[in-house]
Amino acid sequence: MNLVEGVDTYLCEFSISGDVPVTRTVQNVDIPDGQTHCYNASQTITVAGAGSYFSVQDGGNTTFIAGQNIRFQPGTTAHSGGHLWGYIATSGPYCTTPSIPALVSGFDEPSAEKCLPGMKVYPNPATGKFIIELTGEPYEKAIGMEVYGPWGDHVLTTLGNGQGKLECSLSGKPAGLYFIRVSAGNKSQTAKIILL
Repeated sequence: MNLVEGVDTYLCEFSISGDVPVTRTVQNVDIPDGQTHCYNASQTITVAGAGSYFSVQDGGNTTFIAGQNIRFQPGTTAHSGGHLWGYIATSGPYCTTPSIPALVSGFDEPSAEKCLPGMKVYPNPATGKFIIELTGEPYEKAIGMEVYGPWGDHVLTTLGNGQGKLECSLSGKPAGLYFIRVSAGNKSQTAKIILL
């Protein structure tokens, strides 16, 4: 599976009308240059799989927002210059200007006041080991980190000593895009890392 060929990040506004389905399967779709799409479901979205495809071309934009799970199956690709986002949102409205909802369940949903300032993840892309550094303020409480794979599977949990720096390793894990959730006290932040 080739989920991401090139990485570029920014947020777009989306707006659709109608009811949000409980589950949604998105297969055999090609998002061309200049088009922006948002797919939503109150529980689970399944993308590609079973011999089908989902492709975001250079200049195309797609966002998936689900209440519980987004399953990016084999056949899902985002070409260099194409943008593919996936968010877990514990409540709607879905596909209306997402504000980076919670990436995984089990944490408070972040707000502008609860985000961790000055979070760095490096090297990114990584070949196995990487560092998460929090530089915005002193951290007296333990820092927790969880890593999830592109299918929402839990990969790693690490606790730090409150020094604002965590050394982590995804050595032996398959190459691809991983999602990181870091929390310190009542603040949290999400990030992405590409494993080569």
